[in-house]
Amino acid sequence: MTVPISKLPAAPVVNGADIVPIVQSGQTRRTTVDGLRAGLARLDITNSFSAMAQWSVTYNWNFAPIVLKRALSNASSAKQVAFLLDGDSSAATGAESWAIYLRHDAAIRSGTTSSANTDLEVIGPGRLTINGLSLSATGIQPAADGTGGLGTASRRWGDVWAANGTIQTSDARDKRDVGTLPDALGLGFIEALKPVVFRFLDERRPAVTETRPVKRPRTVRVTVERETVANIDGLWRVVRETVEEDRPETETAVLHDAEGRPLVDAAGQPLTAEVPLFDEAEETIVLTPAVERVHRRLHAGLLAQDVKAALDAAGVDLGLFIEDTDTGRLGLRHDELLAPLIRAVQELAGRVRTLEAA
Repeated sequence: MTVPISKLPAAPVVNGADIVPIVQSGQTRRTTVDGLRAGLARLDITNSFSAMAQWSVTYNWNFAPIVLKRALSNASSAKQVAFLLDGDSSAATGAESWAIYLRHDAAIRSGTTSSANTDLEVIGPGRLTINGLSLSATGIQPAADGTGGLGTASRRWGDVWAANGTIQTSDARDKRDVGTLPDALGLGFIEALKPVVFRFLDERRPAVTETRPVKRPRTVRVTVERETVANIDGLWRVVRETVEEDRPETETAVLHDAEGRPLVDAAGQPLTAEVPLFDEAEETIVLTPAVERVHRRLHAGLLAQDVKAALDAAGVDLGLFIEDTDTGRLGLRHDELLAPLIRAVQELAGRVRTLEAA
């Protein structure tokens, strides 16, 4: 019994085990949504596309996937992803661009490459943006001037290696309320500071993991014969080889329509199809890797608490000392010690000149 596709009942939202038709090597074959998804992941896609087919479906996966998508400016349906396999939609209009989207919440939505609901975009050639942070051959830039940060009080970098030091804004045109450094931040302030040596606390944190139930396709090992054509000794020959491969293990299932009624052919016999079998399993995902750091070397520096006490004694609130309101962690901007050190040297130089003149 042949049923036109247009006469088949509409399907609800599909899941991984649902059967879908595909055209392969000129023949119509069946596969599962999971199988089609795996095939898409293995595709070697180039920049050349011909008008052949478009397939789209709505997904909200448990794991954050990477999806190759052609983003069209007229896309409008939320959470709809268009997979174009060697083709384009003849009805698609407007500006087009290629992008790879990776969403941390695993919800994939449609939109152009400038869409605000994408967390990661790879826009070729040579530019990557993550939440507005732009990475290219010329450097890393934030979404806007003077925005963003590198790390947080609770997510710090271990070391930063660079050929040159950091360059900080010092243009007078970018500053206001410019004034002379208070006398309280001169030699007396520097003398109040307490240089120390110390070792950092050792860090040992176990990995944070999550176990999730998954369904894995059941496979069976089969031996198949393949024929290829090869040029051997200047002659084109048919080469036969025997290989082993894993194929999905299936069972026969009765097909039903959208209302749950069994489908039958013209003779009243149930329509059946081979459907894949799955095994229930558990998969452990590492959400945060384990950390083990043992600090053995001595370091020299200042304690933020001591600097805060010296600033309080001087009656000055200075950006040299910082406190993260979320974690309570204290820190120092050591570059802001430069001005008090210069003032202290100037005071000492003045005393030396006074003594020399006496």
